Amino acid sequence: MRLRLAIGRWPASLLRRSSGALILAWSLQAHAEGPATAPDDSREETREIAQETAPSYQVDAFVRLRYRQSWVSISPRLRSLVEQQLPDAGVSAASLRAVADTARASDGFSPTRADVSLHVHASPALQGEVRVDWARFLDTEEVSQGVREFAGVWSPGAALSLTAGIFAMPFSLHELFEERSFELTDEGPSHQLLEHLGYYGRDMGVMASVRPLPRADMLSIDVAATAGAAFGAQDYRGPGLLSARVNAHPVKALEVTSTVSWRPRPLDAWWEELRYRYQAYDRGAAVATNAALLFERWTLRAEWMTGKRTDSDVRVPVALRRGDARSFAAVWMMATARVPLGSVVLVPAARGEWLDTDRDHPDVGELIHLSFGLSLDFNQHVRLSSELSRHLVQPGTRDWSFDVLRYQTDATSGSLQLQLGI
Repeated sequence: MRLRLAIGRWPASLLRRSSGALILAWSLQAHAEGPATAPDDSREETREIAQETAPSYQVDAFVRLRYRQSWVSISPRLRSLVEQQLPDAGVSAASLRAVADTARASDGFSPTRADVSLHVHASPALQGEVRVDWARFLDTEEVSQGVREFAGVWSPGAALSLTAGIFAMPFSLHELFEERSFELTDEGPSHQLLEHLGYYGRDMGVMASVRPLPRADMLSIDVAATAGAAFGAQDYRGPGLLSARVNAHPVKALEVTSTVSWRPRPLDAWWEELRYRYQAYDRGAAVATNAALLFERWTLRAEWMTGKRTDSDVRVPVALRRGDARSFAAVWMMATARVPLGSVVLVPAARGEWLDTDRDHPDVGELIHLSFGLSLDFNQHVRLSSELSRHLVQPGTRDWSFDVLRYQTDATSGSLQLQLGI
């Protein structure tokens, strides 16, 4: 009897510390020596089986560095609104300056992605991924989304898989995008609002995925129960968020998806300094339907979504984000093409987006966001992207990303981004 240590593609010395306290993964395979007359092809077959069942690992990194410049214009209606609310000339001028500065907050150099990933293939039925985006730790509002993936996936059969850990919530077409291949430098205001409301992003929980048809890519159903910020003492102890997605490929080039996300109960939070309890999220639900035409040289994507505003206004600590708004709706479309030019691929992209952050009041809350991008793919690891966008806002529309009352304003932005995959 002989024991063999199978460590995949990396040597064992790189996978364990010298103390032997940490071993990333190991596999022992025992097999009996065959008779001396055993044919060579049987030994080769045994070797191939051992290689297929041995754990394998892959580490990669993904970096995006963006430079942005914005030009802001304050509309006469917005200026008049602020001056009516703040009659003191100095105070109103400072408030309008804050509005303009907010629209320029992302200007200059910024790392929009700094991912490091570890992929583990422990066996045909068990896999895992750890992915950390270090860029999000530079923004206090994004720290909770810094761990992009920390999950294991168990597939007891071809039609079923179970995921546990931190993973992407199954809501919105954006979650089906491969981040490295996204053709623009910004994901748009609808995506940002969904993440603010807690319907979209990374969360901790469990998810069941079913592929009931012989061809796994024809139909998939994902159902997830996640924390949804339901940490600490809560009146309701069930999952904070329930999400589901049905994804279908009726024909090769067409992908159709429907998603729903539901927060069944309000969630509380604590202001630790004063031991003060307040409502962090209201109950609510959102639904989205999208379609994509995917061809080798061009793509066309579209999505419609609507739902309830789950962000809450509280007086202590001060958080005034939604005002009288109780529901939202959005529609966006995006078209891209791939044009080979020798060893380089030219990727033009255009997106139009309409978002109503306050469906209950027709005189406020609407945004229109138009984007035009052009990328150069030098190879599968290097991309240089540029984008020009125009952001048009209905005067009086609140900026949901600030606890104090602050308005959005019209702006034009230009971006240049370098993307490296290692």
